[in-house]
Amino acid sequence: MTGPHDPQYPQDPNYPPQYPYYPTGGYPPQQPEPVRPNLQQRLGARITSRPAPRFGVTLAGVGVALVVLGVVVWGGTYLVQGVITSVTSGASSTPDDSRRFLGFVLALVVVAVGYTLIITSRTGPLVTAGVAASALGVPVAMEFLTLDLSGGEPINSDAVVWVSIVIYLASYLFVRGARGHTFYLGLTALLLWEYVVGKAGPSTNEIAPSVIGPFTGTSGSLSPSLDTSTIAGVSLVFAVGYYLIAWGLDHTGRRGMALPFVLVGIPATVVGIAALAPHTKQVGTGIVMVIVGLLLCRYGARYGRRFTAWFWGLVAAAGTVVIASDVARSGTSVGITMIVLGIAFVAVGALAARAFGEPDELPETAPTQPRVPVA
Repeated sequence: MTGPHDPQYPQDPNYPPQYPYYPTGGYPPQQPEPVRPNLQQRLGARITSRPAPRFGVTLAGVGVALVVLGVVVWGGTYLVQGVITSVTSGASSTPDDSRRFLGFVLALVVVAVGYTLIITSRTGPLVTAGVAASALGVPVAMEFLTLDLSGGEPINSDAVVWVSIVIYLASYLFVRGARGHTFYLGLTALLLWEYVVGKAGPSTNEIAPSVIGPFTGTSGSLSPSLDTSTIAGVSLVFAVGYYLIAWGLDHTGRRGMALPFVLVGIPATVVGIAALAPHTKQVGTGIVMVIVGLLLCRYGARYGRRFTAWFWGLVAAAGTVVIASDVARSGTSVGITMIVLGIAFVAVGALAARAFGEPDELPETAPTQPRVPVA
């Protein structure tokens, strides 16, 4: 062994260090506590950005739509054949709907394949195909499963809607590869609006007899009464709510998450205005179209939503035509009025661009350099 007087003994008084593997001495550095990702981090870039259009992704989504439509046609044809056979043979007083399980199984296979593609691929066209398959297949499977032609509601809409919504939200929030895909969020918003509006409209018990009457020999009213004021109120409440949510998300930079609410807000608003038309009459409907169209056109332009801005701008213009056609009686007067309104829209657009300080729609590009002739 070496001692302090040995020439080979290290002369550094700090040698050997207390912890050789940590030259600074002391205890090993503390590892930071793992931070759980928040919702925005878990959903990824899709919450802030809209997906860019891609050729392969588009074809994959369209292909899945064809697959699901094929399942509906195949399963529906098999079911109808069984219903017709049971009615014409007189074996039973009620239509036989036992053949519905083929459509249910086929749709279930589409859903299973969809989730398999999502989990194994994570990105690219196959994930888009998986998302579309899992989303579109769920309500189709539930409709075949809950189909009952023996009387009452032919399809259990409550089960179809709520099971679909639960699966959509779970996929949007928790399934790796599917998280953040706005297709799930958009279908959730669409189904919820349709469900509540359907509850405000005629009961399915009123519609069912007219649908299955030819098979059962009973008759039913083909035009059940509609409470248009209730439908208008419900639809417009959803429209306002969806656009307020979209505005809040856009205002905080969550453009991707806002997209489904913007899109579903369009049919909700249109249905609400249309259902309100019998009460507001022609001029009132035109005024509503102008006001709503201008507000939402400004919203779309403010947050860079091209389709929203153009669609609602056209609605505002159509509203002025609706008003003018009630005042002007002849075709000549209507045409002249439309020309005057068109010029007014141009003038208002120029003044609005200046008032809001809107930049040009395309940034100015650097001037091209003149070509130098080659000797």
